[in-house]
Amino acid sequence: MISMLNELAVGLSAWIIMDGNYGEFQKGQRAAFALEFYNEAALRISEHRGDVFMRRESGSFYQARGRVTHISEDWWAMDFGIPAFQNVPPPKDVRPGTWLEGRVYIGIDPFFYFEQISHFDDAPDMIHDWIIEGIEMQTAPFVDAGENRMVRDPALSGWREIPETDAWNDDDGSAEYLLHCRRISVTPRRALATDS
Repeated sequence: MISMLNELAVGLSAWIIMDGNYGEFQKGQRAAFALEFYNEAALRISEHRGDVFMRRESGSFYQARGRVTHISEDWWAMDFGIPAFQNVPPPKDVRPGTWLEGRVYIGIDPFFYFEQISHFDDAPDMIHDWIIEGIEMQTAPFVDAGENRMVRDPALSGWREIPETDAWNDDDGSAEYLLHCRRISVTPRRALATDS
């Protein structure tokens, strides 16, 4: 049986706010969003079926295990105790019901789910309501990674607590945030706003 996960540290890049898809976030705020996951290395088939698992490593990276709940041509979804999707073609060796595990990044849906995926008839409901219990901002400076690419210095990675985001000004518009969230809705839905 899959149990619901209620508290998460969720990644948020400033550009997602600057795109106009969400307003600024502040501590104590109620917010609605779906979760997107990303994995740098391929997830492995898990022998621990029926046992979801998420253990936070750092930032919004988790060691996780979950069940594939939906496969489409160019996106797929999993249940890690909370639903999350990935806006890329699914691995060839998985189908609904496959259990996978590995290291994943958990972030706020930039817009893929609420603007596109949620409109497909067979898309699962994935938007939950959350309380933002705390906000942190990444403090590591950018360093040259070659090939005209700048990355955060992993040796100086750290987080500073802030009361609210200021996407246009924090870190010159390049801020990376960590939202400490508590899920307050029981049933997910497809729309950001409720009909109240």
